[in-house]
Amino acid sequence: MASARPQAQAMLQRRTVVAALDAWRNAQDLREICNVLDGTAATADNSNDPDSAANLRNWCVVGRELADRLDPTKGPAALTHIAFDIEPGADDLRTFLGGWSPDGQHQDYKRKSVEQLELSKPWPADWDLGMLP
Repeated sequence: MASARPQAQAMLQRRTVVAALDAWRNAQDLREICNVLDGTAATADNSNDPDSAANLRNWCVVGRELADRLDPTKGPAALTHIAFDIEPGADDLRTFLGGWSPDGQHQDYKRKSVEQLELSKPWPADWDLGMLP
């Protein structure tokens, strides 16, 4: 356990940073498409198509709100709100215990395959686009 805990903690820190990078890229992409849609809305205004312009601007509002929600550099989903010293769960530790149980000094007879492990996700659910309500 003494060597497994820091290894599991480092793994969780790396996974969190990668999740933050993905969330940040998604936020940046959303902002970029909203900027393009703003330009298209302006073109629609100039072409006397105010309905299309208003529709596009509505999509921009939703896109920018989502981008702000996803952005790990600010707001409620920021890395600032995630403890760096992440406490690993039992499945996080199993990866580094070589068949020993995280519950005590005995073999882990309920050993799970890597696919069955439920690794911790210490980041906000907002970062997982597919999981948003």
